[in-house]
Amino acid sequence: MKSMTGYGVGTVTRDNCQAVVELRSVNGRFLELSSRLPRFLQKHETVIQSLLSKYVHRGTVEISINFLGENSIKKISMDWGVANQYRHIAKIARTQFLCDDDFNVSALLRSPEVLQVSYDDELVFSLLLDSLELACIDLDKMRATEGKFLQSSLKLLLDEFCVQLDYCANRAIVVQQQTLEKLQVKLSQLIEQEQSNQAAILDISQQLDKLDINEELTRLVSHTEQFRETLDSNSQVGKKLDFVLQEMNREINTIGSKSRDVDLTHIVVECKLILEKLKEQSRNVE
Repeated sequence: MKSMTGYGVGTVTRDNCQAVVELRSVNGRFLELSSRLPRFLQKHETVIQSLLSKYVHRGTVEISINFLGENSIKKISMDWGVANQYRHIAKIARTQFLCDDDFNVSALLRSPEVLQVSYDDELVFSLLLDSLELACIDLDKMRATEGKFLQSSLKLLLDEFCVQLDYCANRAIVVQQQTLEKLQVKLSQLIEQEQSNQAAILDISQQLDKLDINEELTRLVSHTEQFRETLDSNSQVGKKLDFVLQEMNREINTIGSKSRDVDLTHIVVECKLILEKLKEQSRNVE
């Protein structure tokens, strides 16, 4: 199990140029890449996404890429066609306006699009790929470490929930017994008063049925076992944990709606608080 939050960095130096890639990940429903790449790296965005997806399956990942010693990967060339046009227009302007020709080499080099800056694509790509791989490995290690802490925390919370579930089951037995005794007295009184009828018996039966939470408790036990098994899985379990928690919350709500006992209601409230903590923690699970 892995966390969706983490940080990783990868650094590679080659041919007097150093590439530094930093990755920061936070929780998210899907894999989303957030980046502001330099223009000369934008064409490699698909490659970056592809490599990243091998290590990260859910979450928002912010990527920062810096090249130190960038001049060693730059190539500067002159567009002679554009330069000749500037020179030709300068000669025409000098003749037309009878002015001095101060259009020198310095002015020519400052003219737009005369100098073309390109990059050593092979070197850039190799630096990017290697540093990104190292950053992904570093990020993956941290997410795995955080995942172990999350796993331990979730198991502790689940144990607390199971304790409350036992309290709930025990209290439900007491409440059912007390209610049954009261209804038996009521039924005896109806018989003594010769008011016993099918409607009264049906009403008592319905009250007993409303108090029965055995089905909800059985399903909750099953859900907690499924949750624990999922925690021990090595796959991406975040979405499954979310689903199981939704089912657990539904059963607890049903028990709460059936409860007419103060103590049982307090137990339900405790269960809901623990479920909320479980939900909050599981949001960080990949």
